[in-house]
Amino acid sequence: MPAQPSGTAKRGALAGQSLEAQRAALSRRTAPGFDAQRAAVAPDAEAKAKLTAIAAAGVEQAATEHDATPAAPAKGSRARRIGDRIGLALGVAVTRVLRGVPGWNDILVDEQGQELQSIEGAERVGAHPLRKRHTQVVGPQISAWVQTLSPGRVREFLAGVGDGATRAPGETYRREVTEADR
Repeated sequence: MPAQPSGTAKRGALAGQSLEAQRAALSRRTAPGFDAQRAAVAPDAEAKAKLTAIAAAGVEQAATEHDATPAAPAKGSRARRIGDRIGLALGVAVTRVLRGVPGWNDILVDEQGQELQSIEGAERVGAHPLRKRHTQVVGPQISAWVQTLSPGRVREFLAGVGDGATRAPGETYRREVTEADR
C-alpha cells in the first residue's frame, strides 16, 4: 500500500500552483472520490420522497387536528403558546418520519422482556405496542437548555417549543392507534 503524503508534502506539491488551483485541490468538493462518497451515504431519491411525504402528512394532520380540537385553556404567554404549537407540529412530523428508520421502530420492553404498558407521555392502548420513537427525547433536552437562557420572549417561545416537542411522541402514538383502528 503506497504511503500517504504528509501535510508538508501536500503543501510542497501545491506550492508551484496558482492560489486558485491550490484552493481547488484542497477543497473537499473537488477531492478525488468526494462525489462517490457523498452518493454512498446520501439517501436515494425514493427514500427522500418517502420521508418527505410522511413528514408533510404528519404536519398537515397535526394542523388539521389542532384546528378541529377545542382550544385548551390558555397557559403562559402568547409566545409560549405559539412555540408549543410549533414544537408539537414539528415533533409529530419527526416522530412520523422515524417510522422509516428501523432502530426507532423497536418495541419497548422491560427487564423481563415484557412489552411496556406505559412510558412518560403515553399509555399503551390495546394491542398497539409502544415503540422507541414514542419516547420523549428532544423535547426534554430543549426544555433543559431553555432553563439556561435569560428571561424574555425568546425564552418563553423556546419553552413552548420544548413543551410541544415533549408531548409530540405520545400524541403521535395516540394518533397512530386511532388510524390503525379505523
